[in-house]
Amino acid sequence: EIRNLLALQDSAPLLALLAEASRLMPESYWRIKHWNQPTPAQLELTLSMPDTNPELLVQRWESSPMVDGVTADIVGRSGEVVIHAGVIGIDHAADAP
Repeated sequence: EIRNLLALQDSAPLLALLAEASRLMPESYWRIKHWNQPTPAQLELTLSMPDTNPELLVQRWESSPMVDGVTADIVGRSGEVVIHAGVIGIDHAADAP
């Protein structure tokens, strides 16, 4: 339990992650619909984007020093995309039992 609490301390601050997400997005119109961090080491972001290009999003996000293991999935026909990424700087050993 203590290791899990210490892992929270190592995570990137939420404000820094939000600023990085904003920096990584293309200049065209986009909006965050849902921000989820199920664990300090995982980020799931649902975006509304009329002109979604998942490959470009993955390339941009992979260039960030704050995240890795980025994937992007188009959800339905409504111009939504879900980005999954690992947050760098998390001690994954803390997840071990």
